[in-house]
Order: sequence, then C-alpha cells, then structure tokens
Amino acid sequence: MVITHFRLKLIKLADNWRQEGDIAVLNAANKRTENHARVLLLTAREREIVRLVSSGLSNKLVAHRLGLREGTVKIHLHNVYRKLRIPNRMTLIVAGIGAHNQE
Repeated sequence: MVITHFRLKLIKLADNWRQEGDIAVLNAANKRTENHARVLLLTAREREIVRLVSSGLSNKLVAHRLGLREGTVKIHLHNVYRKLRIPNRMTLIVAGIGAHNQE
C-alpha cells in the first residue's frame, strides 16, 4: 500500500488533534482537582456561605439565614475568592464549587 504525502499529513494532523484533545481533557481534570484541593483551605463557615451563595441567595439573605451581618458575609466571600483564586461570585457559581459542599 502506497501512502501519499497528503495521507501522511492527514494522519499526523489527526494524531495532533487527538493529542490536543487529550491535553484539554487532562487540563480540565487538573483544574477541577485544583479547585477541590483549594476548597479544603476554606473554613466551615466559608464553605457554608459558598453553598448558600451558590444556591442563589444574596449576601443579605445569607447573612439573615446565618445570623450574621451583611458586611461579615462580604468579608467571608472576599476570603473565599482569594483562597480559591477566583475573581467574583459568578465564577464561584459557574465553577460549581458550592455544589460540592453539600453537607
């Protein structure tokens, strides 16, 4: 069987795409593992606040439910963002970090 130069290029491209796909899957898995490892850095109170925020509650409602002041909730969230290395509440929700903290 004669393999043309064009076929060799196609085979190489397909192999590169497969490898890139494998790398993407590994990167996504590493990112999830990294996020879960960082969640372990959170205090029990921070995890509780993350769970409530991820369920869609506002800072005010979280504070009311936990018997805290709204400013205290904001401080906890600031610490969560810093520890998890995320910029904001939306990233926290989209990453699904709170979904893993159901106790």
